[in-house]
This record gives sequence, C-alpha cells and structure tokens, in this order.
Amino acid sequence: MKKLLTIMMCVSFIALSCKKDKNNTPNQNQTELKKEELIPYYIAVEHKLSGNKIGLIYFAKVGDNVKATFQGDGYTQTGDITVKDQGFSFDANSDGNYIYSFSFSKNADGKFVMKSYQFTDKTSVSQGLNYAVIARKEDVPAFEGVNFKTKEGIYFTLKKDANNVPNINWDIKKRVSYNYVFIPPTTYLPIPNDYVGPEYSKPYTKINGLGWKENGGLFFGISVPEWKDSTTPLMLLESGNTLYLAAITKNLPCLLCDDDDE
Repeated sequence: MKKLLTIMMCVSFIALSCKKDKNNTPNQNQTELKKEELIPYYIAVEHKLSGNKIGLIYFAKVGDNVKATFQGDGYTQTGDITVKDQGFSFDANSDGNYIYSFSFSKNADGKFVMKSYQFTDKTSVSQGLNYAVIARKEDVPAFEGVNFKTKEGIYFTLKKDANNVPNINWDIKKRVSYNYVFIPPTTYLPIPNDYVGPEYSKPYTKINGLGWKENGGLFFGISVPEWKDSTTPLMLLESGNTLYLAAITKNLPCLLCDDDDE
C-alpha cells in the first residue's frame, strides 16, 4: 500500500510538471508588431458621435520612423505611433486628448485583421468607436469614374468634368426646369423641361488614393473593400454629420426608364 501511494504521488508530480511547462511555453506567433508592417495598410473608423463621423488613418516612412496620418472632415494630423504587442496607439492631436488604439491578428493569408479598437476622447466621455476595419492599400476599391447609390436611394458619381477636374455629382435624379415664354401684355407661360442631373457638382481632392475630400468641406469619402456585415466594396461618405454607405451601381436614373430600372 505504501509502495502504491508513492507511485501515485510521483505520477501526480510528473503531471503537474508537464502542465506547468505547457503553460509557460512562449507563443512563437506573438512577436511584437514592427511599424514598417503597417505601411501597406490603412484603417477606416466610425466614431460614435457626429463631427468627424468617419476617419482615415494611413502610414508612411518619415526619415527613420513610421508615422500615422489621420484624415477627418476638415481635419488632418500626422504623428508618431507607439507599438505594443500586435497593435499600436496613436495620439491624433499630439496633446493626449484623442488616443486611438488598435490590435490585430493575422488571417490564413498572413494579412492583418482587426482584433480590437478603441478611441479615447478626454474632451467627451461619450465619444468612442462604433466600428473600425484595416485593409491593404492594394485592395482599396477604385472610386474614380464610378457610379454609386446610397442605402437611402441617392445616386452620385465621382468623375472628371470637361476640364479634367474630378467632381462629385451629388443626388442625380429626374428634375424639371422651366423656360418662360412672354405672352403680351403681361403673361409668362412656363414651359417645363425634363432632364436628369445632380443637385450640384463640386470638385474634390484624392487622399493618398484611399479616399477623397470635396474642396469646400461638404463631403468626405473613404473607399473600403468591406464594412461590418458587408463583404462587398463600399464608399463611406460623410456629409453634414450624416454617414452614408454607398455601393457601386451600374445604372443611373434616366428620363425614359422606370424607377425600378435605374
């Protein structure tokens, strides 16, 4: 009996030793992120509150360092990033008030996938992030010369005009204008003229091939290959503190087609 008890104690000791060694074995896949690994990527974020509802973060080598640039509606800031494990933090205003933090994992293709995201705004405890996605720059969907339709049914295009200036043509739909014919002595007869056109056309400037800003500050767009539950390319479009999600569409409204054919 004493011999059996001794054997059982030895077996227990061996089992505990094996378990302890397994838990202490370092994970070889969890090497610290290198800043240079971020350069081929960009990040699109959606804030909880309006005012810079969306934001674009991309990376570039500056001297011997890698810096991040944040682009928002009417706002641009470049600064240093701080790497920790498989993620980084970014002080967007260089004053400690607006801190973005992200961590990543890698998929089967070795590409970064968003694991966690956080935005701390010391000026507003209610602010934060609703969503964020990381994508490779080479996967950014083309948006110039493309037709879009928002979930609200608004059509717009991003195309160059006759002077080769890129313009956003917003809210394209069937419209009516009037010419007036004077009938003496005092009558003006309105003659309707049906046409298809935008509410207005405004020039825009591209942002590193990843998005664009309307030059007057009315629109800000980011092109993403996927977003939330959508695995198809989308244009994130901010206008007047409203976020629109727009998908590529083949057709635009026309005079002779039904609405279902647009």
